[in-house]
Amino acid sequence: MSASARPCASNTSKGFAIGDLGSCLSATESKYWGAGPWVMPLEPDDEFFPYRVTYIYRPDSLYNRRFEQRQRLKELLGRRWRPLVEAAKRRTKTLFIEGLTKGRPKRSAAF
Repeated sequence: MSASARPCASNTSKGFAIGDLGSCLSATESKYWGAGPWVMPLEPDDEFFPYRVTYIYRPDSLYNRRFEQRQRLKELLGRRWRPLVEAAKRRTKTLFIEGLTKGRPKRSAAF
């Protein structure tokens, strides 16, 4: 971040990014987070890291709900079965189910 850049938040209806103005707008231009972006000053309790952009998703956003669901599944499945959550996210349902039903070794490179 340059010395003249001031921290700000780029706000949309799905979430917001915190960083300097150029970095926030650049980082969020390829994302669709609903209407916006709106640029606004930081709140006193906003965490700001000078060389990073911080994303904060609204609790009701679809992305945040899916993220929390995956985290909860990983917790419930435990260390041994946790890789299945990532495999399910990256594959179609058909391919994922086929991978589960094939007799495969305990640790497969595919999972």
